[in-house]
This record gives sequence, C-alpha cells and structure tokens, in this order.
Amino acid sequence: MLVFNLLIWLAVGALMGWLVSRLARVRRRSTMLLNFGVGVLGAVLAGLWIAPLVALPEDALRALPSLDAMAVTSLGAAAVLIVVNAIPVLFRRRHLR
Repeated sequence: MLVFNLLIWLAVGALMGWLVSRLARVRRRSTMLLNFGVGVLGAVLAGLWIAPLVALPEDALRALPSLDAMAVTSLGAAAVLIVVNAIPVLFRRRHLR
C-alpha cells in the first residue's frame, strides 16, 4: 500500500509542479524542472509526515489511497512551491531598495 501511495504522491507533486509552471508562465526549462522536483518533494514530505495524522484509517482491502491524504499531499506540494517561488521575488525586491 505504501508503494501505491508513494506513486500517487509523486504524480500529485509532479502535477502541482506543472500547474505552478503553467500559472506562472515559466519559459525556462530549468525552472520547470525545479518546480517538478519541489512539487514532488513537498508532496512526499506531506504524505509521509502529515497525511498519517489526518488520514482516515485505511482498510486492508482498499486499493486506492484516501482522498484526504491526496488533498494533504497536494496542499503540501503547493505550500513548498509557493515558498520556493517566492524566494527570488523577495530577494529582487530587497535589492531594488
């Protein structure tokens, strides 16, 4: 079950990274890859640390991961992506003053 959840977390993180790249209209390939990697990292960290705290108990027969765990991983990916993408903006503003 953990392997299947890990695959779902990777997919959710990559999807969130792609979505942020599209919303930010990223044109550089390195920035897109960074967003994919950061999205996956945020999803996996949230899946390992936070999802067990808020997820409903899973049945042994249930093959799909819980929707609340998927929501937590997507929020974790989004939070890490927001922080990483805000860092260059903050430094740019600081140097302009």
